[in-house]
Amino acid sequence: MNSGTCELRKGIDLFISAATILRKICSKEIHFVWTGNFGNNKELERWMYNQIERAGLMEYIHIIPFIENQNKYKSLLSNIDIFWSTSREDPFPSVVLEALNYNIPVVGFKNAGGINTMLADSRGYLIEDFNVFEMAEISMNIIENELYVNNKDKIAEFLKYLKFNKYVDFLVELSTHSQLIKPDYNFYKWKKCEIKHYYELQLPNKSYEEKCIELDNAIKKKKWKCLSTNKEVILLDT
Repeated sequence: MNSGTCELRKGIDLFISAATILRKICSKEIHFVWTGNFGNNKELERWMYNQIERAGLMEYIHIIPFIENQNKYKSLLSNIDIFWSTSREDPFPSVVLEALNYNIPVVGFKNAGGINTMLADSRGYLIEDFNVFEMAEISMNIIENELYVNNKDKIAEFLKYLKFNKYVDFLVELSTHSQLIKPDYNFYKWKKCEIKHYYELQLPNKSYEEKCIELDNAIKKKKWKCLSTNKEVILLDT
């Protein structure tokens, strides 16, 4: 199972690919559920259903609307064997937390965002390089009771730490102190420009760090201008 908007960022295509592989290598009859919709992306919707149909999985892959009723969603979670997090990028997927809360084995792709933290310390399985074959193989082993991953104690400890009240208190505490946000300035490097812009020529012998310091000083004193043309980007220290 997975839940979220049916889009490439969430990995709807990876979900279908992994499901196709798992159906082929596992002897048990498996059904795959995705709760969500395609929104206005009709083209992606047609391609995904075309892929499902050509794989012969129309009876086994079920893409259903979001379940807004909390009790119905909990009922669904209580009847699944594995939760897949197939996102290519997802800051901190709450659906994974819900699955962990129900002690459901979670298999997800590494370095897609907060999933790394969620599944660390044997709380789930992290797959490298969006490898759908490995996702299917690990899932088969879980289904056939050859592999069990969830560390209940570590999951309970992790979920206990993630209290919303603590998060709000942290933000309030953070807001009471002045913060200096320092972006990584790199205005003098535009590789696609045909002409080196003036700011770089002004500091020809300085290191990257020294240029950043000079740029910081210019910005703080409001002694700079940025001019963009078709062929070059010019940063003038006035």
